[in-house]
Formats: sequence, structure tokens, C-alpha cells
Amino acid sequence: MLTTSLREPPSPEVRERLSRLADTYGLPVVPRRGRPWSRLFAETGAGWFLAVTESPPPRDLILVLPDVPYPLFFHPGMALRRIKAIREGKSDLMVQVSSVGPGDVVFDATLGLGGDAAVWSFVVGEKGAVMGVEGSLPVYILFREGRTSYPFPDEDVRRAYLRIDARLGDFRDVLPGLPPGSVDVVFFDPMFPGGSVPGSSTMAAIRRVALDSPLRREDVDAACRLARRLVLVKTSVRGTDFSALGLVPVPRRQGASFTYGLRECGSGPRGDLRGEEARESGGNPAGSEGGGAEVRLRGARVREPSGDPHGHGEELRSGDEANGLAGAPLIALVGPTAVGKTALSLELAERFPLEIVNADAMQVYRGMDVGTDKVAPEIRRRIPHHLLDIRDPRESFSVAEYQKLALRAIRDILARGRIPLLVGGTGLYVNAVVYYPEYDFSSPGRDPARRERWYALAQEVGSERLWEWARALVPDVASIHPHDVRRIVRALERAEIPPEAWGTDFGAFAAAAKLGGGASAEAKPLPAEEADRQSEEGAEKCGEDARSPRRRRSPFRLLFLGLTMERSRLYRRIEARVDEQIARGLLEEVRALLEAGVDEEATALQALGYKELVPVVRGEATLEEAVRRIKRRTKQYAKRQLSWFRALPDVRWFPWDEEVREDSRKEIFALVAGFSRTEANST
Repeated sequence: MLTTSLREPPSPEVRERLSRLADTYGLPVVPRRGRPWSRLFAETGAGWFLAVTESPPPRDLILVLPDVPYPLFFHPGMALRRIKAIREGKSDLMVQVSSVGPGDVVFDATLGLGGDAAVWSFVVGEKGAVMGVEGSLPVYILFREGRTSYPFPDEDVRRAYLRIDARLGDFRDVLPGLPPGSVDVVFFDPMFPGGSVPGSSTMAAIRRVALDSPLRREDVDAACRLARRLVLVKTSVRGTDFSALGLVPVPRRQGASFTYGLRECGSGPRGDLRGEEARESGGNPAGSEGGGAEVRLRGARVREPSGDPHGHGEELRSGDEANGLAGAPLIALVGPTAVGKTALSLELAERFPLEIVNADAMQVYRGMDVGTDKVAPEIRRRIPHHLLDIRDPRESFSVAEYQKLALRAIRDILARGRIPLLVGGTGLYVNAVVYYPEYDFSSPGRDPARRERWYALAQEVGSERLWEWARALVPDVASIHPHDVRRIVRALERAEIPPEAWGTDFGAFAAAAKLGGGASAEAKPLPAEEADRQSEEGAEKCGEDARSPRRRRSPFRLLFLGLTMERSRLYRRIEARVDEQIARGLLEEVRALLEAGVDEEATALQALGYKELVPVVRGEATLEEAVRRIKRRTKQYAKRQLSWFRALPDVRWFPWDEEVREDSRKEIFALVAGFSRTEANST
């Protein structure tokens, strides 16, 4: 059935789309009328709902199932990362064992949300073809609708998705109607229990609505009549019995959660539908069916991505991404929130050979566009941006993950002969890349032993010193009372900052004795407003030693730019921006996140502007109260940002007040031009 989000009445756009979907797919529409999902399922007896929401893509259409905590929406998953790896010349096991190339034809019998089909489509190109069949109506609708509206960061990936010929139906009904030998490869990724890669909420949701029918040997036989080359089956390592299906197992990457089995089907010429360039490579498909022997892979080592649906599951070792970056060019642009970093970064990227790397902790989350002032998708299609929209807001994201992904992006940008421009206001993220690329920020998470070490540290140095240090790393700590050790430790755990950071050169941000003594046993918790006021007054008490890697030199050839503004003017800009965000739908964005299953304790909803609006959505506070608090806390955060960045040794500061902005802009452009020329001359 079709319905809407909780917002009443639905907007005209939502009503129009609801009507179109009902006409196109023949589904009944059930008015939401403010009913929670549990009541809606109980009163209608529906097995699932597709809800048209007020949220931006990809959460504009969600699949909701009873007893499944998170809704499902279209996303490209691992396809983005796999296509990127293929473009960089790295091998993809699925593509390698099938020997698929430009001009080939692939039949994907289990389309799902199209991740594998998109990889096939990218590889076969415009001269090839990919047909995908999906037996679940709601999943088919998510794919058909989602691929047209999803804000793909890569035009090649978008075109690959749009080229897929998607059809609704059971592959067992479709296969007999296709001419024998009409495709090169038939591919299965069966969704029956045990067959697909386990462990993600996406898989749990799809499995609930997938056709519950295990793959049989006669299915593989029928597919082999269709395929000129081979049938390929992808399954979990604990899934399908390949021998029962007449398949040969493919050697899998150590530690991978899935594997492949194949059967060679025909002896026709390899790639007879491919273009001239592909035909020149010649050769036969890898592997042999005889005797149950394993397939022997040709070429270099196989690098198959892991099964992480968000594209960040491959193991990253500390320091791996930092190797070889010494002396590499890097431009960093920092400053307080609302000062104008984004606009300047876009100007610079338009003029010079730069690609922007995000250093804002909350812009990594999808669906958080208004409150983080994220660059619009149409601009991102014109100007390359990295590390935007890479994480589901229901998940945590640590400085360790950021550092490694940022360094990987920087390495990729440099390999293209361009210069990375690191832009953002999250000081910890900036420091982790600029000054500590080799430092291991990894933490195994919230285990009791580490928690006890945090408590022991608080006992040793005093809760006030721990609080001062922690709030410089985790802005949300500023709203916690300095003596509330339990909540301070929880905030540090959420940010995945290990206790060991305290004793290192990097972690010794608060080791300066000037931070003062320990906790007072007689102190009482402060009201939230008073804690906010005191945190603002004490924002600079940490001193420069609390944040500055002053004894560190960046391994990069660094141009470090900073924007500043007279405080009262900056505060007026902050107030105006908050008002604009509310007008643009920030409250609706927070409501959409909660409806999508994001817990109000999740890291994403601790962001400024989001945390304060959760009580408004819950009916526990007024919008006016929340707006006042957002403005006050954003000003406090801007003050802490300035205090942090001013302690860094290499920043060249430029006033960005209106009357001097043009002079500062000219000076910055001259610096970047000289920096770019130097890099061009050295390569």
C-alpha cells in the first residue's frame, strides 16, 4: 500500500507523486492521518507500505515493514566504490571471473536495488546491455523511482543505473521467453535465507519482501541455455552448496563474507558482442568446470570490496593511507561556522585545478542538507567534492574513519594531477589529516575495559580537566556539566576517541597544567542555560596548548588559509543563517530523520540545529525556544572553533568582513595561484 509521512496535510508535490505511483503500479492509497506505523499496520493488515515523504532524495520514498526497525530506501551501496575502483584500474572479482567487458550482455536475475547490475552496466558500457529482473514489487518500485532522483555524485554511475533494463517478475517466468544464447552472462544473487550476505538492515528489509524460493539446479540449467559464456552465482560463505547446483567455487578473498560459484555454458567466441577494443584482448573465460576444481584466476591479486552496503567496510590499517604523502601539496581552508568558507572554496575550485575534501563532521551524513548547509547536488556535479553523504545517519562515524577516507581521497586527487582543498570547521578532523596522517585514531568502541580507563583518567586528572579537553574534541560535551563524568565518557565513546589519546603528543591537548585542579565533591549540576553560559565564558580557557600541535610539522607541502570576522558581525550572520535554515525546512528535515528510524541519541542528531529541534518534533518544546538555543549554541561553537584554529601554527588569517573582503580575496587567489604554479612546475 501507499501512504505519506506524518506531516498533515501532505504537500501538493507529495499528493501528486502519490497519485502517479498509484496509477503506475496499481497500488491503493491509505491516508496517514497522523497514525504511527504500528497502528497503521494493525488497522490495515498491510504487509508493507511505501511512504512518499517530504524529505529530499533518497528518503523521499521509503519502504516500511512491520517489526523491521529501519525503513528501506534506494541507495547505490557498494556500487559507487566498486565502480571507482574499476575506474582506477583495480580488479573486481565479479567482473574478473566473468570476463565481462565493453559490449557484452548480462542478465541479472535478482536485481534488488541494482548494485551489482550497476557495476555490470558500467563495465559493458553504452554498447552493451544489462537486463535486471526483480520479483518483489516494493523493491522494484524503489529501484525504478530511486535511480531517477538519487543525487549521484558521479555522472557515469548515474548513467550506468539508467541504462539497466529493469523488469518486474520472477526470473523463472522470464528466462524461458528469451532466445537461447542471447546473453553472455546470467547472474544470481539469491535472497533466500542464508543465500545473501547477512548482517545489514538493508538485507534484513529486502529479505522480508523477496521471493522466498531457493535457487535450484534446474534454474542454473535454464540460465545456461540462455548464456553464451557462463552462469555466475553470488552467495554468502555459509550459503549455497555449489556442487548441488553444478557450480565451481571461485577462490574468495580472505575474510570476505561472500563468494562466487560459476558454470561455463558455451564455447562461443569470447565477447562476440563487444566493441573492437575489447575484442583485441582475446582470451577465454577463467576457470574450468571439470572435476570440481577451483577456478584459477588470471592476473594480479583480487581486491573484491567487502559486503558493507555503505561502501566503507574494507579494512583500513593505520598509516596505510599516509604512506607516500610527505611533501604532497595540500590546501586547507578553515574558520568559524557561517564565516563564508564554502562560498570561497567554490570560487577557488572554479578557478584552479582543485577538488574539495569535506572536513565537516556532520556533512558526512546523508539526509542532513539544510542544517549543515551542504553544497547542492547540481554544484557538486560541476565541482568535485569528496566525503559528502557517505554515511547513514543511523550509524556512527569516527575520526579514525574520517582520517583514512580523507587521506584516500587526497591520494586519489593527487593521482589525477589535481590539488586537494580541505574545507571545514571540525578541528579534530582537520588536525587528524593535516598534522597527524600517520596517527592511528582507531578504537574498538565502547568496551568495559576502555570505559574503566576513562573513569580512572578522570579520577587521576580531575573531571574538569577531562571536560575541558573533551569538549575541544567533541563540541556536544560543552552542554554537559564538568562534573558529570559518566556523560562525558559516553560522549567520548560515541566519538570513538580512545583513552590512549590523552597520553600522546596529539592527545595531550589538555596536558597543560594551567587547566587547573580536580573536581569539587560539593559541586552541584548546573541548569542547562547556566552550563551553556559558563561553557561560552570558558571556551578559551584551554589555551593554545589544549589544541595546538605546535611541535608538529605537517608532512604536506601546506597552504593553510583561515577566514575570520569581527565577532558581532559573525554572530549576526549566524542568526540570519539559522532563520534561513528554519525557513528552508530544517524542522521537516529533523522530523524526516526521526521517521526514518534515526535514534535521537545517534551521533547525527547531536549536531547543532538538529538536537535542539528533536523536542519540538516530540511536542516537548516550542520552535521559538529551540531557535533561540540553536543561535546561542552556534555562537558558542563558533567561538570554540576560532580558539582551536588560532592555536594552529601554520594558518594564514584573512579578515572576511565585507569592507575588506575583496582585498583578502585577491591575496588568497594570488597565494593559491602561486601554490598551483609551483606544483605544476614540480610535476
